[in-house]
Amino acid sequence: MHDKDIRVLMMLDAFDIGGTETHVLSLTNELLKQGVSVFVAGVDGPLKNIFNTLPCEIYNYQNNKQGFEEWIQINKINLIHAHLESSGRYAVRLSHKLNIPLIYTIHGFYYDIPKLQYLLIKYFVQPIIIGISKPIQKWLEKEGVYSIYVPNGIDMNEFHAKQSNLRVSLNIPEKSKVILYASRLEDKKYEICKQLLKAFENKLLKEFPNIHFLVAGGGKKTELIKKHIYEKIQSKRIQYIGNRVDMPDLFSISDFVVGTGRVALEAIFCERPVIAIGSAGIFGLVKPENFKKALEYYFCDHKCYQPLNQINIINAVRKGLLSEGQSFHFSKVLKQQVQKRFEASLVTKEILEIYKKKLQEEEVL
Repeated sequence: MHDKDIRVLMMLDAFDIGGTETHVLSLTNELLKQGVSVFVAGVDGPLKNIFNTLPCEIYNYQNNKQGFEEWIQINKINLIHAHLESSGRYAVRLSHKLNIPLIYTIHGFYYDIPKLQYLLIKYFVQPIIIGISKPIQKWLEKEGVYSIYVPNGIDMNEFHAKQSNLRVSLNIPEKSKVILYASRLEDKKYEICKQLLKAFENKLLKEFPNIHFLVAGGGKKTELIKKHIYEKIQSKRIQYIGNRVDMPDLFSISDFVVGTGRVALEAIFCERPVIAIGSAGIFGLVKPENFKKALEYYFCDHKCYQPLNQINIINAVRKGLLSEGQSFHFSKVLKQQVQKRFEASLVTKEILEIYKKKLQEEEVL
């Protein structure tokens, strides 16, 4: 079986800017490099322009489901890879109706697994399930779902330290320290952002007079965050800088990145110190000696290390800022560690083997 015989459809809810969508972008790019035919479907969004730069066909299935099915058949797609809930449910129905094998990657704890199990039984679909972290794999096992652990891959050609003039355009003095929080501003990630803003407003701006705090990302609660920054706090040292497609540049001008999951990995690839704060709790400054444990918790996006509260957030950021000299020393060491497991080309090879296994099981090729 050859890689070029695989014709895979990536299913997204929309071409939004987020960790899952960025993962699909990197995976698509690497699969194309390895000779796989890739097709991507989703509702239009800000990331679509970047997908359009890749040599793959794109379809917006929002208003023409019948035309979408015909498009799938015309392009002789022989594998569907789902990633999110809404499009994932649609992918299950398509897999059944068009008799196309299914791969389903679970990227977080926000999936309704009993509902997914019900759909799989109803439509007689048996996908290979992938979990992107060890906590997710354990959670799925408790729910009675067998999964294969394959982490999200990071494209080292895109995510690396670089020179950038963003500080100038953001009116940040050269010697100031920049802390970046990058996330989709919804649900728990919105709550984290709110708590971070309160931490800077009440304590950290006063303690560290040369720090600037940047918030990047979009989502349902964006306007609330902007209102809090520009109407309540009203400090030139805190900025909301919007949904971004220039994350490597942003990471590169930052002295610390507050983040979790994929954002944390991308920042480490860009040799930036990470203060891990995620949906499940607070991990703190990631170092070579605690990196293995940070992964076990997926930077506290999927498992709690310390409770998520104002005091712990302030302490985590404060400890990071006070360890500045040491943190930059070990940033290069951390990058070497993550490259061994998370470099996109290596992860893509694992995904390809899963594709081949599924296609052989189904005797499609």
